[in-house]
Amino acid sequence: MSTKITKEITCPSCGKSDSIGMFQSIRSDDEELRKKIMDETLFDWNCTHCGFSAEFVYPCLYHDISHYLMVYLVPEKEEKSLKDVKVASQFPQLSELSKRSVTTLQQMKEKILIFESGLDDIAIEVVKAGMKTAAEKKYQKPVEKGLFCFSDPKDQRIGFQFFLKGQEEPLKRAVSMNTYKTALHIVNSCYESTKDDFIQVDNHLAEKILERYQNEEAASSNQESTND
Repeated sequence: MSTKITKEITCPSCGKSDSIGMFQSIRSDDEELRKKIMDETLFDWNCTHCGFSAEFVYPCLYHDISHYLMVYLVPEKEEKSLKDVKVASQFPQLSELSKRSVTTLQQMKEKILIFESGLDDIAIEVVKAGMKTAAEKKYQKPVEKGLFCFSDPKDQRIGFQFFLKGQEEPLKRAVSMNTYKTALHIVNSCYESTKDDFIQVDNHLAEKILERYQNEEAASSNQESTND
């Protein structure tokens, strides 16, 4: 079952002491908490004295055994605490689970959706990296973030949202499953994933994989030219 603790905090608005429920771990079969993740309200808090509302983000672990996934949300200012987590040595029974670290609730939600869709999140990040480059070139604005939204097995398409700097409404884009399969081939050919400990799978990793793949392709092409 999910694990909850209660912590006393001081309301930044009225200064009175109040309590907040904090979920240290969440199981995927806890439908109420999963819904709070999906609608991004898990960290919402309201002062019982003055009604002040705020978002209190704290470390939280989500685990979904059926989809072989653990997502550890650690706010950016506390990311160093991840270095103290040695999952492989402390919990060998979890060796087959993919372990991801994220810094926001939105990122946790995205990871859950990707794995529930039966997709590889590293390949998804590679697809997003390519689409991000195309969007920035077309609109001449930096993309601040891109998010996986859905997978449609019937139409063989996967959908994304991209947020351009200074633009409130996101760009909604979809690509064919063949694009995803190409990205998955790239990942499998030049990246060895690990399930030992929590890792960040994001745009930075995707760009490193693409750079490595392009370098290997260029080296292979040069070798073929030399042999000719």
